[in-house]
Amino acid sequence: ALLRESMPRRLREYFEYVTPDKKSSLTVCACAKCGSTSLYLALYQAITGTRFARIGRPWVQEFDEWGTSSVRAMQNATFGTHHLLLYRDPVERYVSAYFSKVCCRESEIRPRWGPLRTPGFVDSNDHIVPRLMTMVRLPPRQCLTFPEYVDVLTRATRRRLAPRLNLHVRPQHVTR
Repeated sequence: ALLRESMPRRLREYFEYVTPDKKSSLTVCACAKCGSTSLYLALYQAITGTRFARIGRPWVQEFDEWGTSSVRAMQNATFGTHHLLLYRDPVERYVSAYFSKVCCRESEIRPRWGPLRTPGFVDSNDHIVPRLMTMVRLPPRQCLTFPEYVDVLTRATRRRLAPRLNLHVRPQHVTR
């Protein structure tokens, strides 16, 4: 329970959409780096009839901020008449997390969510390397090569730290 409380609110909750006639509902359980951003962007557009255009907070995954009464965040997984569990091949997921959260870059790149250019990793809002290095008691770093990344995740697993890993690299079976 303590681990769950330390998670960001949007990742402790499950998505629920109830149709206007209240006859059916859709519930969703999705982990970070499993395609949840694409899914929630599509759901937002289908439900509201408009594209999600915000840059920055609140993120599209913060569905309780969408401003529609037909969508709510649930604390417990209660299946709707339709339920979607979003899962991703673990290796693909780790590789994706590496390129967006961990990878060293030699030149400036354009972040996905804004017009500013930044040196380093793709997602400057959620860089995870400094905390990973602290967790496994290695010297501080800002980015890692892929072999270093694999080594750090292996060390974290051996030290039984998987439940404390960043949600983007935490094993899917302990995501919630």
